[in-house]
Amino acid sequence: MDAARLKAEQPALYRLLERGFREDSLPQAILLYSSPRCAFRDLVHFIAQSLTCASGSFACGTCPQCHRFLDGHRPDYVEIDGGDGNITKDQIAALRDFFAQSAVQNGIKHRAYAIIDCQSMNDRAANALLKFLEEPTPGITAILTAPALESVIPTIISRCETIRINPRSRQEIYDSIADAVGQDAAYFLSDYSGDEQRLLDTAELDDFKLAGELAAEFIRSLDRGLEPASFALLEAARRGLGKPRCYNFFYGDVSRFLSDALAQDGLFGPFAPQIERFGREQPDLAARMELSLRESQSKAKANLSFAGVLARLAKLLIG
Repeated sequence: MDAARLKAEQPALYRLLERGFREDSLPQAILLYSSPRCAFRDLVHFIAQSLTCASGSFACGTCPQCHRFLDGHRPDYVEIDGGDGNITKDQIAALRDFFAQSAVQNGIKHRAYAIIDCQSMNDRAANALLKFLEEPTPGITAILTAPALESVIPTIISRCETIRINPRSRQEIYDSIADAVGQDAAYFLSDYSGDEQRLLDTAELDDFKLAGELAAEFIRSLDRGLEPASFALLEAARRGLGKPRCYNFFYGDVSRFLSDALAQDGLFGPFAPQIERFGREQPDLAARMELSLRESQSKAKANLSFAGVLARLAKLLIG
């Protein structure tokens, strides 16, 4: 990321920061929101790097402060990742303590903290952050991200400059990771997140790999007909997936394929022939399967078994 790319891809955010640097009036808090397909982490890191850059403007990439930031030495920046689970009050308290006790390094004028997926804060954490935002410390900028504005409590929104981020296209995400993770995995991941490192980490999970393998077998079995496809689902049920996270990956993979078949989307990936053919020849069946899968996912807490979900889908396939 650099200033030119930011200006081209995220003009609203560029204008906010450019004015802030020029007028020395950077906001105390910025909330970036939009689709999960946004590269939030790249944007957050570029903003934080710019705030600590010796240039006093957008990150130059060449000064000692930029080199230290890029090397991972970031004494004036703290990050909390809500994608790892619920954000707690203790994490926010530790954040406040850090800035209360730490001194600005090497004459750096600005410091920053980021809360990725801030919608993951529990109520106590959100209230603690609100108090922090209500008592701003000069020179400290908060950078928050969320997949949707309505997922953040209004009192926190009111303390932030809100910027809607332009999401990356699924094909752009697919193209950026296909060489690293393989075409099948890149297709399934193309709607998960815009943060490449998160996608690469997910691709390494055993649960994701097994779910993707079974989902790909089902999709390709459609080339042989509906009956072989139903047998592929029953075989997946027989093998089992073990953990809830694994079968949730499987549900997501199959649901993504069915949605693409109905919308004739996702034609950039390895399943383009199956998406095009199934959506054209069996749109009603695709719609019924997608509805059944959504209903099954909503009943997950009622202990509807993985085998039971796949048996229902298989039955739809063979009528």
